[in-house]
Amino acid sequence: MMCGRGDSFVFEQAGRIVGTFVLREGADPTYAKLYSGRWLSQAVAYATIHRIAGTGEVRGLLSHAVAYARKRHQHLRIDTHRDNAVMQKAINKAGFVYCGIIHCRDGSGRLLLPGL
Repeated sequence: MMCGRGDSFVFEQAGRIVGTFVLREGADPTYAKLYSGRWLSQAVAYATIHRIAGTGEVRGLLSHAVAYARKRHQHLRIDTHRDNAVMQKAINKAGFVYCGIIHCRDGSGRLLLPGL
């Protein structure tokens, strides 16, 4: 089961929270400049999946978050740290494609993977 308020959502199982993610609608300022790549779509309207995390009790939280987001938004974006191989694999498995690098407010680089 998934529930949320605003842009923050939780995954529940047997009445316990087992995961969380943010689904933010609208343009993300950190995506304004793309380095070493190009967008698959120049779509103006998109939503971004951020801060997905789980307790480890349930597998596949990202795929559930993506399915939820796809019902509400035609275009999705997601990013992860270049050293987060586990998340990169999950993101690719969910159907996202590498498009380039963005830089966060703190200057750190993130691999950008907008949805198909």
